[in-house]
Order: sequence, then C-alpha cells, then structure tokens
Amino acid sequence: LMKFDIASAGREFGAWPVNDDKTFCRLRIWASGKGDLVSGQSFGEIIKGLSEDAFWDHDHQRDLIFVLQERWSDLDEQTRMEIENRILRGRTIKWPGENDADFGVRKAWATLNRLHWLANKDCKFSFDLEAETNKLKDMAIGWEPEMAARAAEHIGAPARVSWAKTNTEHAALLYYPLNDIIAKAQEISRKAE
Repeated sequence: LMKFDIASAGREFGAWPVNDDKTFCRLRIWASGKGDLVSGQSFGEIIKGLSEDAFWDHDHQRDLIFVLQERWSDLDEQTRMEIENRILRGRTIKWPGENDADFGVRKAWATLNRLHWLANKDCKFSFDLEAETNKLKDMAIGWEPEMAARAAEHIGAPARVSWAKTNTEHAALLYYPLNDIIAKAQEISRKAE
C-alpha cells in the first residue's frame, strides 16, 4: 500500500488499535520502521509508548531491535536517551511463576542481548557500554557478548501439522461488544479443547 498510496497507508497505520500488545503492536513496531510512513519523531513516540509487556515481549524482540537499528539515527538525543534508559532499566514485570532469582538473571540477559546487538549494528550510546556490561554481567550468569548475535533470531515455535474443527455456533458471542469478540471467542475455544 505504501508503494501505491502513501496517504492511504498512513491512514491504515493510524487506524490500528494502540491498546493491543500482540498482533497490532507487532505490526505497529514493524511499520514504524518505515521512514516514508513514520517520521523520526513519531517513531520515537511509538517506541516510548509501548507498554512494558510489549517492549519486553520476547516475540516482539526481533522486530523491535531491527527497527531500532534502522531508525536509531532518526531519533533526537533526548528520545534516544529515554530508550537507552528503558533498555538499561530492563523489564520490571515478572512472568507468572517466575521467582526473584530467575527474574534477575533473565532481565540482565535480555538487557545485555539488546544492548550488544544494537552496538554490533553501529548504534551509538550516550553511556559507557563496557561499564554497564560489567554491572549486568554479575547478574547474567553464563552470558557472553557473542550471545547477543542471537537476539534477532526468529522466536516462533517450530512448525507442526495439526487440524482444526470449524465451529460456526455463534450464540455465545451475540451479546459481547465488538472489540471483545475475538478475546471471548478465544476463551471459548480454549475451554472446548
């Protein structure tokens, strides 16, 4: 769409929900990397506006670091520093069932992987990477700088063959608001499994 009608592409991008941390979030991250579609200032606001869950979601990591690398030089100094600080701070929300020790290790690993991947792609930081790495390495048990190269690997599960039964019964969804239909349908589907 960008190739044929950039204005329409911009309207489509603007119509995507901003309160979704999964599908539309990943699309927003990916599309925000397109300089013809999103200005450097808007790109920075989009990245800063990501929820904590979305910013640190492992499934979004590949797209996020690619667009950060692509648009790093488009960011103004203040925005770049805010994003740097967010990465340095690491994730602040533990996963369900994650104990404090595991949380600390995984948080340090994620931070180091993102920092070093970006640094290896010539993104310049306003802080001393070596000093920050030394602080985090004590917590990131077993982490080595060459591991950051894998930060952009595809995270998806291996492909598998399966089948799905089509259920056209919709009565259970009739009285839900349109914006809740997909979540409710997924909930019903999980219960049926």
